Amino acid sequence: MLYIHGYGFCSADDEGMQEGTAMLPSLPAKEYIPRRQRRRMGRLAQLYYIAASKALTDAGVSQPFTGPMISGTGYGEISIAISFLRDMFTYRGRDLSPTAIQNSVHNAPLSHASIGLANTAPALTVSQGWLSVEAALQTAMQLSFLVQPTHILVLCGDVFDAQWLEELRERGYEEQAAKLDALHLREGAAAMVLSPTPPDEERYGVCREAMVCHQSWQDAWKHRVFGEIDARGSVLRLRALA
Repeated sequence: MLYIHGYGFCSADDEGMQEGTAMLPSLPAKEYIPRRQRRRMGRLAQLYYIAASKALTDAGVSQPFTGPMISGTGYGEISIAISFLRDMFTYRGRDLSPTAIQNSVHNAPLSHASIGLANTAPALTVSQGWLSVEAALQTAMQLSFLVQPTHILVLCGDVFDAQWLEELRERGYEEQAAKLDALHLREGAAAMVLSPTPPDEERYGVCREAMVCHQSWQDAWKHRVFGEIDARGSVLRLRALA
């Protein structure tokens, strides 16, 4: 069982959404991220950093953060990865950006956030498709039993660009584009500061369990994810049910 000490978001609810693009029109990166670090970060890394900063502030945890960090993301810096692959085929391995290479790695967003927070504890990224959030919470709970950290910072998020739909249609993949469009995906990130120790003032609740029940990540979209909170708002349950 982990107590929720604080949370933070960088999403449409906070920043507003640009209609028709599924992207935030702007990120308050300058308010949270030093310029030198910001130049090396991909979009998801910036979303992570902003959400993490808000969560730590909400929890009253000072920086540098010294606890484990766990990320759950289905696709990571997918825009950078796609751009990198295009350049690789276009230039046949010549003139590739070293920054693009390192940022295309799935753990890159969390790595940037960890470096920015001056964290020296483990930083782990897990991916279970649509159930990556639940997988991250499950990993956090397992890790808390092993090392009993003071705090664990859990992040989740993904980026999405509606232009991908147009590219699919241009290439004749109308059916795939229609299925993707029907999901109404939007980008964003969220962070929670969790702890096995209850806070001085219980504001949010308790994460009791996180279950990932599908047989494979390809089946994840068939599962229904719901949250359950008791009458006092003190218990949070996340399940994935067929």
